[in-house]
Amino acid sequence: MKTSVGKDTVRDILEGLSKRRPLFHSEADFQHAFACEIDRKLGEVDIRLEKRFIVREMGEIYVDIVLLSKVDNNVAIEIKYSTKKLEVEVNGEEFALKNHSSLDTRRYDFLLDMYRLERLNRINRIARGYAIFLTNDPGYWKEPRKKNAKDRDFRIHHGRKIEPNRALQWAPDTSESTKKGRKRPLEFGVRYLLEWETYSRSTGDEFKYLLVEVGNVKNEERE
Repeated sequence: MKTSVGKDTVRDILEGLSKRRPLFHSEADFQHAFACEIDRKLGEVDIRLEKRFIVREMGEIYVDIVLLSKVDNNVAIEIKYSTKKLEVEVNGEEFALKNHSSLDTRRYDFLLDMYRLERLNRINRIARGYAIFLTNDPGYWKEPRKKNAKDRDFRIHHGRKIEPNRALQWAPDTSESTKKGRKRPLEFGVRYLLEWETYSRSTGDEFKYLLVEVGNVKNEERE
C-alpha cells in the first residue's frame, strides 16, 4: 500500500460497499465484505484478519482488520454490526436479521474497541485506527431520553462528545451480570465527537454507521 489510508478513504469504501451490500447477515459477513471492498478499492494491499497483538497491561487484543503498510505502519479497523429484527429480500437474497438486545453492553464494546485502538496507537503498534458501528436500530444513534441510566457514560448517540482524561464507567448500582467481562473503566486521551451517517435505505429500514478515527488525527469538536 503506497498511500495513507485516511478517514475519507474509509468513508469512500463504506459508501462503495453500500451500493452492493446494503445490509449483511452477520458481523462476520460485514467484516469479510468490508475487507474485500478494501482490496477492490485500494488494489495492492496486505490485509490481515483477526490480527493478534500483545499489550502488557491488557493482554491479548485481536483486531478485526489490519492493513500492513510501510507508509502507515499498520492501519487497524474494528467493526461492530448490531441489528433489530428485519426479514427482507434484496436482489433475490433472503435476509433474516436477529433482534440484538442489550444495547448497553454493545455500546460499551464499541467504546472498548476505540479504547484499545487508541492504546495500540499510543504505544506505536499502529499508525491509526478506525472503529465502525453499523446498525438499523435507532436506539444507538438517537439520544436516549433517560438521563440517569446505568450505562449513561457509554452512550454513542449522534453528537455525543467524549472528553479526554475522564473515566467512563458503569453507575454504582449496575448489576454484576451486566458488567461481567466489561468492568474496565474507559479513559481516552483525546476528544471525540460521534457523528452518525446514512449507510443505506433500500431495505425498508434505514441503516446508519458511526465511523471514528483513532490515531494521529485528533477527533476534535468542530465549531
